[in-house]
Amino acid sequence: MKLRLADDSIRFRLTQADIDRLATDGLVAGGIELGGAAGNFTYELVVTDGPGVTAIISANGMRVSVPRSRAEELAGSQIGIYENIQTGTGKEVQITIEKDLKCMTPEPSGDKPELYGGISENRGTRCPR
Repeated sequence: MKLRLADDSIRFRLTQADIDRLATDGLVAGGIELGGAAGNFTYELVVTDGPGVTAIISANGMRVSVPRSRAEELAGSQIGIYENIQTGTGKEVQITIEKDLKCMTPEPSGDKPELYGGISENRGTRCPR
């Protein structure tokens, strides 16, 4: 699982194994070991029975919860999950959860079988160099 944080947005990119784990276990997690007093930063994507997408951020990590119906939709289609959530301070944070697709152009590092194929059918996006 890849995580990208940018101004007012959180983006998860999931491999096939991540999608399978989310479907069977209801949880996909990753982390960064920072060492020393900083400890670890963990990030989790969790399936819940709740009505909407939520995000909780703490000093040591982040948890994004997704309704079961949306997670099932993600597993069975090419459509990602795109949700804007209110911060409580009048701002919004965009949550994006997508399948990690292969590039149209070959990467120097070679094929990546853990990624989803078919990028040419998905907006024609090319990989950055």
